Amino acid sequence: MKLGQAAYLAVASMPDLFHFQQDMGKLAGLQIGKRCQQAQQAKSNLTGKSQQERQKIEATAKELSSVYKQYRAHSRTINQTIHPFDKSNKWSSEQQVNKTLVQSVMQVSKLAEQIDISIDLSKANKLLQQIPDIVIGIGNWIATSQQTIKEWVSQQIISEIERDWFTNYLLPLLYWQAQLKRTKNGRSNPELIECYEQRMQQTQQGTIEQMNELNIPIERQEVLFEMAYQMANSFQRSSSQVEGRNGYLAFIYHSQKGIPEQKRKALTVIHNFDTKREDGSTPAQRLFKREFPDLFEFLCSNVTGFKEPRKRKNKKLKISLLQR
Repeated sequence: MKLGQAAYLAVASMPDLFHFQQDMGKLAGLQIGKRCQQAQQAKSNLTGKSQQERQKIEATAKELSSVYKQYRAHSRTINQTIHPFDKSNKWSSEQQVNKTLVQSVMQVSKLAEQIDISIDLSKANKLLQQIPDIVIGIGNWIATSQQTIKEWVSQQIISEIERDWFTNYLLPLLYWQAQLKRTKNGRSNPELIECYEQRMQQTQQGTIEQMNELNIPIERQEVLFEMAYQMANSFQRSSSQVEGRNGYLAFIYHSQKGIPEQKRKALTVIHNFDTKREDGSTPAQRLFKREFPDLFEFLCSNVTGFKEPRKRKNKKLKISLLQR
């Protein structure tokens, strides 16, 4: 925010999904997981315990395991809810997203109380205060996408028939493909990956069927696929790409007590015109939707007038004078 221009400070700021779930872990998840781990360790070491003690330890381990599974289920529900499309691939309802997130947080709090874990009210309030901004972020992306599609129709970039297929089938398909690609940790999130695969496969079948009915030419399909791909990838639930730069700037601030204005501008240019995604696009290309010259080649051909290196003094002469 300190580096932002005044014209851009009125935009909606959607909280990072990773940070939201991390805060929920601090609220209760870490303590629930720790209790469950301790109970499993106690269950695996029953040597010398009486029959009554064994039954009590096993019952406690079973209860804590059930609580931990329920916590993980609520965490997955949150992850599956923060999307612009619902299970039927319709635009998500802001009211429903808000209701689901609040219910999940409240259920996690009840699970913590069930096993005598005290809830920090400040952490709970911090978590709940993020939900309205998450809902606004989803709503803004939906409104922007709908307005863009409407403008495409009015400008005859796409037809009315293509709009229905684009909105209801193609855009959700490429969105779920993008989410599946971003969910890389399959061992920790097998249920989440399965959910995205099911939604993608369900959407893919309808997309192909509708495309065949409309008889859209292959060349036209490629154009529409590219438009949908760019729009689907514009929805970000994580701010990691910006935080990489901000984290580096924070490191420089702490180590050098400030950054010169020229260096700050140079780092901003490098981030916007030189950092690339897997598809080779830079932030500037995605924002302005046009190509820019290679940054290094541009500097080599346009930046001139470098100062000459300073001339070193003749050290051999000094040595020879000292020897005399």
